[in-house]
Amino acid sequence: RTEGPLWRACGVEASRWHITRITGDPDDPKRSPRIDLEEARATIALRGRDDYAVRVNILGLFPERQADKLLDQRDVEAAQGRELEESAYYREAKVLGCDVGRFGGDSSVIFPRQGRACFKSKEFHGLDTVEFADQIIKFAGNWQADGGYVDGTGVGGGVVDNLRAKGFAYLGLEVNNASRAIDSEHYENKRAECYWLAAEWVKKGGCLPKDPMLAAELAAPRYWYTKNRVCIEAKDDIKARLGRSPDRADAFVLTFSGIITPRHRYIGVGAGREIIHGSTASHVTDN
Repeated sequence: RTEGPLWRACGVEASRWHITRITGDPDDPKRSPRIDLEEARATIALRGRDDYAVRVNILGLFPERQADKLLDQRDVEAAQGRELEESAYYREAKVLGCDVGRFGGDSSVIFPRQGRACFKSKEFHGLDTVEFADQIIKFAGNWQADGGYVDGTGVGGGVVDNLRAKGFAYLGLEVNNASRAIDSEHYENKRAECYWLAAEWVKKGGCLPKDPMLAAELAAPRYWYTKNRVCIEAKDDIKARLGRSPDRADAFVLTFSGIITPRHRYIGVGAGREIIHGSTASHVTDN
């Protein structure tokens, strides 16, 4: 697995340990005879050296990605190390994902995404639904957001109600994670669909802010198939394993809940004034 004490000992804590690796690699003269030589060669020829089972069972290496994980830590770190020119995303809609803290120790998080660029999230503690709604309005105004999704489960419904009452319904588009997915043929529920789309975005060139907590949270969820539909591990199970609620990851994946159309914005003056979609924003690496 790409988590746990053995992973840490052979990775970030390697300097603290003496590590001996046993391998059945047919090309290694020091290979262990435990694995049949011809069987090892045949399996590698069929599946390739990067295959999960080959790395773990023959080469004695950790997998590039854990078999039951949507994302690996390396996927997220790659997205956090990418650079993206502003011209690649500035015409896209500016979307907010807002996860509402359900309990005393949980955080309320606002996560901004514009096309393939995500920017630094803002985290709050101890806010009631009215206060968090006000913070969403303030953030959206400063960033000129085109819309936002709010986890309406539990206390989140109060944030949605407050945004609607104050005339900002477009910032409080309610998402029920247990509800039917848009593509219900392939996803068990809305939450599974959002996490899968977010994972594909990360692996296909998305740019994330450098945030170790976000990286750990995105690499945590496990998935499986039930009747050919993707299912995602429950939030409470992830929280028990991480030791904290994955609030930043949940806010980020909410930005994939649907499609928001950019509002019209203008550049230039007089006869040269031109309508554009989206607006300029800070370079992704600044965040």
